[in-house]
Amino acid sequence: MKIKEIIELTVKKIDDLEEFSREQYKYIFRGQSNNTWGLNTTFERVVKELPKDRLTYQEDLVRFEFKRQAHHYINHTPKSELEWLALMQHYGCPTRLLDFTRSFWVGLFFALDESVQDAALWVIDISSEEKEKTNDEAWKFNITSKYNEKAEAEVEQILAMSKNPEQISKINQGIIIAEPKYMNDRLRIQQGVFTFPKDITSSYYDNLISSGRAVKKITIPKKFHGDLLRKLYRMNITSSTLYPGLEGYARSMKNHILIDKEYQKQVNKDLDTIFKNFD
Repeated sequence: MKIKEIIELTVKKIDDLEEFSREQYKYIFRGQSNNTWGLNTTFERVVKELPKDRLTYQEDLVRFEFKRQAHHYINHTPKSELEWLALMQHYGCPTRLLDFTRSFWVGLFFALDESVQDAALWVIDISSEEKEKTNDEAWKFNITSKYNEKAEAEVEQILAMSKNPEQISKINQGIIIAEPKYMNDRLRIQQGVFTFPKDITSSYYDNLISSGRAVKKITIPKKFHGDLLRKLYRMNITSSTLYPGLEGYARSMKNHILIDKEYQKQVNKDLDTIFKNFD
């Protein structure tokens, strides 16, 4: 089943976002600092000039070469292909994974962080998959584990099929929502989860459309960023809490500047209004 289109919404007031914060258990979120950007993976961007029949070969080659040398830099050897892909993604290697988060507030932070124009929050409904894990309502309250063994097994199967030219044509378009059984520190802190496009010869967008999931793109106008960043700061959602170590703390310093810039804009706007009333 395909979805006909991606529903696009624009925030008119901050309260418009409350629906998603209240029912975030239904969705996964991806924040992007530029609302004109689409959804595509790092691998898709890198290989766009290559013919389709070379893509599975290139993906397999990159994974193979990464595995050959990674032992020089890591203490823990991944135990599954998805865990390998997550590690590669973490360090900037091009993969077919696209990062999302289960937290509305974390997704919102990534949309606003470093944004200089209208930002976007992408929302994918995953409620049907989450509900399948249990027969009661516990899934709504994050009581059950988010790890899905079947999803990881499906990723493993597709990657194995991609190595066989005779099997590639049997892979249908779609998106798998998955996370590795063993999560790295950043993935854990950010409540991260991956979307895995099944057909690597098709665009991420085409795979997403074919998945049948409800998808929304929420544009967040620049004028709301200051108030929202201040709210997130009070909730302790900053670069220093989302990125482990000194790197995150250092990155968080720019948020002080961004919040003050937005505050000064509001002050100047209020002063202009006051002076106009005296005219």
